[in-house]
Amino acid sequence: MTGLSMIAMFAAIFVMNTGDDSRSTNSFIILGFAQLHQTVADPLSIESLITIAIMLVIVVILGLFMQKVLLPKVLSGANVQQVRKPKRKSHQGTGMNRQFIRYNLGLLGNPTLLMQSFSMTIFPVCIFTLIFVFQDGFNLSELTAQDAGVTFLAGIVVAVMTINQGSLAGIFISLDRQNLSFIKSLPIEFKSYLWLKFKLITSLQGAVLVVLSVGLGLLTKLAWLDILTLALGVILGNILASLYNFTRDWRLLDLTWTNATQLFNRGGGNMLIGLVTFGSIVVGASLIAAYILLVHAYAPLLINAVALILIAVPSVAMLWHYYRYWQKVNLAL
Repeated sequence: MTGLSMIAMFAAIFVMNTGDDSRSTNSFIILGFAQLHQTVADPLSIESLITIAIMLVIVVILGLFMQKVLLPKVLSGANVQQVRKPKRKSHQGTGMNRQFIRYNLGLLGNPTLLMQSFSMTIFPVCIFTLIFVFQDGFNLSELTAQDAGVTFLAGIVVAVMTINQGSLAGIFISLDRQNLSFIKSLPIEFKSYLWLKFKLITSLQGAVLVVLSVGLGLLTKLAWLDILTLALGVILGNILASLYNFTRDWRLLDLTWTNATQLFNRGGGNMLIGLVTFGSIVVGASLIAAYILLVHAYAPLLINAVALILIAVPSVAMLWHYYRYWQKVNLAL
């Protein structure tokens, strides 16, 4: 249901931004909405009564389908799992890491948690992209190979803007709750478990951001080289931003939360998320604009080389800082 609501929202935005404003009031009506409006406006009319009857019939059919088809399959599947449970002993040699991966993926199975996180991270980027592309005709086809460094920086900015304290990387340790104490008591290296969590959540977020960046590149008609550098920038920005927020989650660790909102509100709440996002947009847009001006005003090879050094030095310094932090940090709970 969460996925369907997301798809419906994006479809509605797409329809509203691609329609012709001069004809929108007369020429295009989304199928079914007129009947629903008629039902609310005049519930006793013939059309409204027919619509209500059709809806009731659909509900009854779906209820019977669930009762007669879906529920027996679910119950029979549960019984089969109970009967076959002892046979799973033969698969215990698959490794502890694989079990930890399944367990951590299970932590992300809460639709409310995912909806809250995506609404604070990925949704704003997707919505602004749809508005710029479909309403304002945003087109980057004029960018060439000499602008590859610009798109690389843009990818970093997009990742830093989306991977904030509301991202999954910023709450992933705290999602363990009391289980974290049990895991720490196991005969495994606790840092290895945290490293596994970081790799898992960074990979998941990176995959989503790369898909979005490639989609953005195709929609804005970027050259393939620029799409590649945009994706590489997203990957680097995702790693750096995830490092910061993952470490922040450890510093503000909360294992007694009852609602995921408590995790998102640590250390500033939605106000801080808004300020960080706005600051990332302003600073990032300023850097990108300055980069474009320099690339087109001076030798592109020289400017891109200098920009690469200016990006690489703080990135390596940040990676080294967090490496030393996790080497020395006290992991007592």
